[in-house]
Amino acid sequence: MGKHDGDEKNIEGGTTIVAGMARLRTSDTGRLVAELDKTGLLSRQWRAAFAAVPRHEFLPDKLWVLDEHGRLAAIDREHDVGQWMRRVYSDSCIVTQIDDGGTAWPGSGIASSSSSMPSVMLVMLDALEVGDRMRVLEIGTGTGYNAAILAHRVGADRITTVEVDGRLAARAARNLLVAGYPVTMVCGDGTAGHAPGAPYDRVLATCGVIGQVPYSWIEQARPGALVVAPWGTPYQRSALMRLRVNDDGTALGRFSKGVYLSFMPLREQRIGGLLNGPDGDPDVITTTELSPAELRHTVLAFDGAFAIGLQVPECRTWYEIDEERGCWRALGFEDAGSGSRAIVTADPDEPDIVIKQWGPRLLWDEVELAYRWWVHEGRPTHDRFGLSLGPEGQSCWLDEPDQPLR
Repeated sequence: MGKHDGDEKNIEGGTTIVAGMARLRTSDTGRLVAELDKTGLLSRQWRAAFAAVPRHEFLPDKLWVLDEHGRLAAIDREHDVGQWMRRVYSDSCIVTQIDDGGTAWPGSGIASSSSSMPSVMLVMLDALEVGDRMRVLEIGTGTGYNAAILAHRVGADRITTVEVDGRLAARAARNLLVAGYPVTMVCGDGTAGHAPGAPYDRVLATCGVIGQVPYSWIEQARPGALVVAPWGTPYQRSALMRLRVNDDGTALGRFSKGVYLSFMPLREQRIGGLLNGPDGDPDVITTTELSPAELRHTVLAFDGAFAIGLQVPECRTWYEIDEERGCWRALGFEDAGSGSRAIVTADPDEPDIVIKQWGPRLLWDEVELAYRWWVHEGRPTHDRFGLSLGPEGQSCWLDEPDQPLR
């Protein structure tokens, strides 16, 4: 999601009927429902929707899926319809666009749109607490499958869905019409919501929010409404954010326990690639008393990294693994805006862990301070943190809104 050239516009799509599709619906959706049953997440209200909505009608013939090594692999319905249908009706994330459409199938690149794992969809739909005939604003239409699931639950006339990418929006509109769910489809900037359809009872973002939650989502929601989205920082994404809207135009809520998500971010909140290697000698060289095991909390342990990200703004991190020794050998931290960087290296044959830092921000010092604070507070899990949002901005807090983080 992000800025889109031109004004918002409704998308109209024609309908096409694909021979044989009706015969496939019951058996294949039934297989997916059976798989979702095993997760323990499938409630009665969503069972009917997943059983009724044909996922294959929302996906292009040429897709990318993750192989056993976690790499994207291209599959083509025309080449192997059996494999294609098995992957479509499994609890799998399916990539439908690479590099904003700039890379055609079967090429590889950065995934820019997908159909989420149905079990992940269930987690978010459950957090949304949708009731009969509620009006729902969805940010990030993608294929239209999630909008169809919502429409089956509350009615297509109650769903407004926004997609920034014109080609994806047009295709989703056609998909929704073919499947019989004529929701309000808008092509535009999702951060602006869709004021003509307000007020909404529920707002659901199916893309990641990095840092600032768009206040338009709060403005366009009724008092008492819920706003649900994957939320994170440049350092660590994402936990599931669940905000309740108040009568005074503010909203607050906590992050859901035990939910770790990885979603493509709003397009205007995307973070560029890593900086090139540091130029010249470091400005500061120090060591740390933290052990290698403790240092893993700065990158690999979710709760510690989540807490650090809340207190060290605009900081990204990366790490390198020594494959031969089976341990990490370098951690990196950077702020592209200021050009600040830090590299932490650990050599099993050396007694000290060396920190090299460049630029105006001593990023490692900030990270270590935030990490020590997290330890001092008893290593709070991410669900003890919350977020408050109003017209003047937002703040994060630990346990209660009157305990804001710095």
